[in-house]
Amino acid sequence: MGTNYTQISCEDRAMIQWGLGQGWTQRAIARCVDRSPSTVSRELRRNGWRNPADKSPPIGRPRKVPGYHAVTAQQRANKLAVKARRRRFRPGAPLWDTVTRLLRTKHSPEQICGILRRMHPYARALHLSHETIYTALYALPRGTLRSELVASLRQSRKRRR
Repeated sequence: MGTNYTQISCEDRAMIQWGLGQGWTQRAIARCVDRSPSTVSRELRRNGWRNPADKSPPIGRPRKVPGYHAVTAQQRANKLAVKARRRRFRPGAPLWDTVTRLLRTKHSPEQICGILRRMHPYARALHLSHETIYTALYALPRGTLRSELVASLRQSRKRRR
């Protein structure tokens, strides 16, 4: 296996399905497709496969089609690849005003995360990580708002290190 990661191809998914049909273990399938066993495990888990040896009842909603199907998995991967990723925390988001107010009062992003958890203990949708706050600040376009908010950080670097 190389050091650079590449997405699982359609041929790899077909080989995974064939290996499962032959009764191979996940490790044997991983060796065959030259991937890490954890990569194969994640691929199977996210696309509906259940280990027949696992006798515990499934958690969550029952799957429509049991088993792993390479074509369905590839279609799902293609759909997710083109799906636009929407940032959770951006100007206009529910917590934006609260976070900017706390930044202007010289709170660090780590402190802000703790404050938000105490303010909304049962609303996980209103919890942010410090990385989310840093990413949102440094993703802002150049202008007075960005320069003001970045300057209110304790390090106040123009670029993220």
